[in-house]
Amino acid sequence: MVGRVASLTFVGRVEELDVLEAARVRAANGEPALVLVGGEAGIGKTRLVAELTARCRAGGTQILVGGCLPAGGDGLPYAPIVEALRPLPTVLGVDPLRRLIGPSWSELARLLPALGEPASGTAGPAAQARLFELVLGLLGRLGERVPVMLVVEDLHWADRSTRELLAFLVRNLRWERLLVVVTYRSDEPRPDRLRPYLAELDRGGRVERLELARLDRAATVAQLTGILGVAPAADLVDGVFARSEGNPFFTEELLAAVQAGWGGLPATARDLLQGRVEGLPEQTRRVLGVAAVAGRQVSHRLLAAVTGLDDQQLEGALREAVAQQLLVTRPGEGGYQFRHALLREVVDAGLLPGEQARLHAGYARALTERPELAADSPAAAAAELAAHWDAAGEPGRALPARVQAGLAAERTRAFAEARRHYQRALELWDRIAEPGRPAGLDRVDLLARAADAVAFTGAAEDAVGLLEDALSRVDPSAEPVRAAVLLARLGEDRRVAGDEDGALAAFEQAERLVATAPPSAERARVLAACAYGLLLSLRSVEAIARGEEAIATARGGIVKFCGSPVRA
Repeated sequence: MVGRVASLTFVGRVEELDVLEAARVRAANGEPALVLVGGEAGIGKTRLVAELTARCRAGGTQILVGGCLPAGGDGLPYAPIVEALRPLPTVLGVDPLRRLIGPSWSELARLLPALGEPASGTAGPAAQARLFELVLGLLGRLGERVPVMLVVEDLHWADRSTRELLAFLVRNLRWERLLVVVTYRSDEPRPDRLRPYLAELDRGGRVERLELARLDRAATVAQLTGILGVAPAADLVDGVFARSEGNPFFTEELLAAVQAGWGGLPATARDLLQGRVEGLPEQTRRVLGVAAVAGRQVSHRLLAAVTGLDDQQLEGALREAVAQQLLVTRPGEGGYQFRHALLREVVDAGLLPGEQARLHAGYARALTERPELAADSPAAAAAELAAHWDAAGEPGRALPARVQAGLAAERTRAFAEARRHYQRALELWDRIAEPGRPAGLDRVDLLARAADAVAFTGAAEDAVGLLEDALSRVDPSAEPVRAAVLLARLGEDRRVAGDEDGALAAFEQAERLVATAPPSAERARVLAACAYGLLLSLRSVEAIARGEEAIATARGGIVKFCGSPVRA
């Protein structure tokens, strides 16, 4: 067994902590702040934030903490925000929290199911903006009671909707007693995806950046002393510092290797971490592999379901992993996570492709058969299930799961994630024979769904392409109303894309197709969309006529309009 790995003494980040403390004081006085804490993996970002969190909690600040998940490109909608807000119904009580949010609490229930039944309503950018306003309002009202610190860890894994919400907060914070601290890895393989976003946040005006450098030799000596309780020998310092190069996590792991009796220190950090894992009993390695495939964290019950081990076997394997300080427990949540993301990555990379597929399938089956084991947020649960079926190499199960994940993402106003799920479903479509495709759904429906999600993310030209593809698969003479609905959507997106002539042509064609159709919701919406398009083209007389016809149709078909006339 290794000895204590982490130092009890906070080492080498005094200046950075002072910056965070100053931001905390400003926020407590009604000057909201956002601090970005970056650096390579293992550099001590989480340790720095934990030190600040402990001090804030001791001073009465309300701490909200959430982390982004390494979901292999399938960002779970608002994962860190959901995690951060999740304790509030328990801490404050459901009814007091509803009163704090206000009359629109049911809209925020899309992120916090514990609040009750989510509101019904139409999707669209305005609906997402309303959700963002509610989150901002909740944080502001929480800050009226006590100062609030919101921590978002591992921004490099964030879904687009989370990034958009954070950007919204940066632009709109005014007087709230709120400190937002965001951590990210600067050595991610695709930094080009993060840098433009960080630059956008910088333009918000109230953002500070902290880039953590490696520790020098003196700080490494202090770290080793904090772990050992005595001053380390000079040769130990030389060996550890030469290989860790001042990275605190690698320093801890190298020392653990020495304490475990390794004959010599490994040449690379990856060799070091692999050696730590390979030295474990077979059953512990197996459990670690299952935990690695889960992602950032996993509950005890879900681990038990996927490993298939009995209670005694599982507890023995977990006890060894925790004793070796590879896994750490999550107090109050009955779950586990790797002590550091690098450990999870090494364990996951050590699995054979067949093992990974089998374990992903095991998670997918467990989450399908026992949905209570899934994430609290329905959208996150649906995304997690879809990602597991996809990674398991089972397109027949992945396709309907992707569609359901897209629908769930839409309901939480996470349109970028809905777009990703629908586009992946389109990729899977042709790999599955017709009998294996979701019942009640054809490719035209899926293209239309994808087009809506794409349009809601602001990519109108891409939406136009998807709708033109859908229209090419519909016979207007056989399905005139269906074609008209698609044409009305096409007109809307062409107009947003700047093609006014193409938009009017699509509206006029849609109008002709429904001219003799009986009253229905679809006919009314098509006519309303045509009226709106004509109005924007300054053809007011024609617009009024179409609008009146739409109203008459709606009354005849007892149709209720909500939101967009086409995408209601």
